[in-house]
Amino acid sequence: KTANQFLDHNFLISGEVIHGNKLGRIIGFPTANIKIEKHKIIPKAGVYLVKVNVNEKAYSGMLNIGVKTNKIEVNIFDFSNDIYGDKIVVEFLAWIRGPMNFNGNPASKIQLEKDEKKCRSILFN
Repeated sequence: KTANQFLDHNFLISGEVIHGNKLGRIIGFPTANIKIEKHKIIPKAGVYLVKVNVNEKAYSGMLNIGVKTNKIEVNIFDFSNDIYGDKIVVEFLAWIRGPMNFNGNPASKIQLEKDEKKCRSILFN
């Protein structure tokens, strides 16, 4: 939020979609893992509501930045295209929550469902 105010626009990152470990796909939340150049600024770890530009089309989604690795992955709402190797642009719209540790897939799926519900409620209010 502060960065957006200083920038006079929403913070953006871009990068190539790369293969990940596909764990999100297993629990119904597939993600596009984004390769970011090392010298780029990365926001703090946690979950964000984002707008994603894929091949000149805009989609909404939720993005997670990992704690230890700064791994960036975005679940694009209502999207199922194969975009490996494509460059995407992600616009940060809102902070959703900080990082959490999960003891397995069922707990993470429940939290992701809550996160998605919160993101969609922000979009439609």
